[in-house]
Amino acid sequence: MSSSRVLSEHRLKIWITYALAAAALVWVFYDVEWSALTEQVQQLSWGWVSAIVAFDVLSFYVQGIRWKMLLEPVGRLSYLKTTQAIYVGMFSNELLPLRAGEIIRGVLVSRWLKRRFHDILPSMALERLFDGIWFSCAMIITALLVDVPPQIHVATNVLLAISIAGVAAFIWVVKKTHFAENAPDHKPTNLAGKLKHALFETRQGLKQIGLGGRFFSAFGVSGILHVVQALAFLSVLKSCGIELPVLAQIAVFLVVQLGIAIPNAPANVGTFQLFSVLGLTFFGIDKSSAAAFSVVAFAILTVPVLLLGVLSTLYAGLTYSALRTELTDAEIAEGAV
Repeated sequence: MSSSRVLSEHRLKIWITYALAAAALVWVFYDVEWSALTEQVQQLSWGWVSAIVAFDVLSFYVQGIRWKMLLEPVGRLSYLKTTQAIYVGMFSNELLPLRAGEIIRGVLVSRWLKRRFHDILPSMALERLFDGIWFSCAMIITALLVDVPPQIHVATNVLLAISIAGVAAFIWVVKKTHFAENAPDHKPTNLAGKLKHALFETRQGLKQIGLGGRFFSAFGVSGILHVVQALAFLSVLKSCGIELPVLAQIAVFLVVQLGIAIPNAPANVGTFQLFSVLGLTFFGIDKSSAAAFSVVAFAILTVPVLLLGVLSTLYAGLTYSALRTELTDAEIAEGAV
């Protein structure tokens, strides 16, 4: 596939993403009382805001610990370096659509370790697999204890099925011991050969991680990560004076997490607001208060990421134009495969 075609398809995805985000924002703020936003800001509990920032920062450090564990077969980085890369990626997500920061943080770590980008992908794939398993289990347990919309049940079951399939595929890769002998002597040039080569490299990377203590430790850390993220979101609800039972608050958090899991507009604009309003209104919060909460919560959870992301990006010696260049080069390389 030519680089121009890859870029054209990417631009089309971006415009679709922006259109969907705009439509979501129109629905969220249609026919709401704007005075609710002023009231929401006035009643903010700044003590809880401090707790939110602390939990928010801690969640990224926990994610850095998890990624360091999964990267060890490829190379060694400190917890602070992996956390820095994650902040660079999150900062990129605040500026660029379609979760572009995931590619950028992978490229950044590959350069620090002097490895290829493809060598980093297995660790990032396992991160998403762990997230899917923990989220699915949390959503199923919550749905057994509190009523949630039937659409959430369907989405959760689909995600659980995908996660189980991912686990099965990973176990198969780890247990299959004779694929290394089929390694190609040189990188192929035709499409079928490139796909086979990429599959081989991914399988090899996953097999290096294996099913040992590193795998299960990283899986356990993933559980801690989601608990910290939940505490940050529940603290936002508390700071905004949203009164709901704890289980309902957890359900709203999971609904929002489900919504923003799909690559979308920069900083999850539109998606975050939409699923916050959908989750809160289902549990009886009026739409104006829910829309006001979506704005305040978005600001509180985004500003610390932006500030630390800027510092991490500058410390890494990157600029906005450099981030876009990294992304374009990686997308062309992925499209070529």
